[in-house]
Amino acid sequence: RLQQFFDIMVIIPIVVGVLMWIFAEPLIVFLFGEEYLGAAGVFRVYIWSAILVFLLVATAQYLIAENKTVFAFVRNAMGMLVNVVLNWVLIPMYGIKGSAVATLIAYLFSAFFSNWLYGDMRPIFKMETNSLLLHMNIKRLYCGK
Repeated sequence: RLQQFFDIMVIIPIVVGVLMWIFAEPLIVFLFGEEYLGAAGVFRVYIWSAILVFLLVATAQYLIAENKTVFAFVRNAMGMLVNVVLNWVLIPMYGIKGSAVATLIAYLFSAFFSNWLYGDMRPIFKMETNSLLLHMNIKRLYCGK
């Protein structure tokens, strides 16, 4: 059941991410006007963070159920630290796109790699990895295995 939950929590933001990638420019123009068209590139980077945010939410449910809330706090604090350091490094070099990349990497660390670092969470890391392998994810959801 947990694997299916992770699978769904990856598929939803990927579908939204692809749509937002395709329609980023018209959406930005529609919502904010032509003068904000430059934000489309940043939006296209930042939208992929949603996959990792969905995994964070899914894992948080597991951590609460298993009474591992201290790990949730530690991984979020580490993700925050990674984000601050990467923003400090990347913003001067790449501007606002550097901030979007820093956020994406920080979420990747917090939602994904932190589970590999902590031995008790490696089964969750494996499930997340399986969910990110889209061909297997779709097969599991479609075939119910």
